[in-house]
Amino acid sequence: MIYDHIDNLHIYLALHPALAVVEEFLHNSNLDALEPGTIELGEGVTCIVAEYETVADEESVIECHRRFVDVHVALQGVEGMGVAPVCLCLPAGEYVEENDYQLLHGELSLLALRPGTFAVFFPGDAHSPKRSLSQIGTAVRKLIFKLPL
Repeated sequence: MIYDHIDNLHIYLALHPALAVVEEFLHNSNLDALEPGTIELGEGVTCIVAEYETVADEESVIECHRRFVDVHVALQGVEGMGVAPVCLCLPAGEYVEENDYQLLHGELSLLALRPGTFAVFFPGDAHSPKRSLSQIGTAVRKLIFKLPL
């Protein structure tokens, strides 16, 4: 897992070739004008423009992926992101191949995804978005990039 300020994304470009696609999109797009939904960026990279409200911890799910790396980029609002190594979690269901996710149970550490920050989750990283840090119902707007392995 990586958690950093968006100005430092260039430091990590060598870790995955598609991170360059993410960086180019972030620099060359009017992010405020993006409508919620999915955008195909090429090279197998998808960008999901997500808007939602934070929820209580018990309403948030823990998930992991096997075929994709997730890059979460905060645009508006602050959400808690629960994180843990997958190897320290227990399955909460079967792996869903068509949507590349598995739900998990586990003890999480919490980070604050706020505007200007990003987090990268690799297949060994369990993550739990949408968590409230201070107030349930905080409006969040972010980009979720799916990078193929």
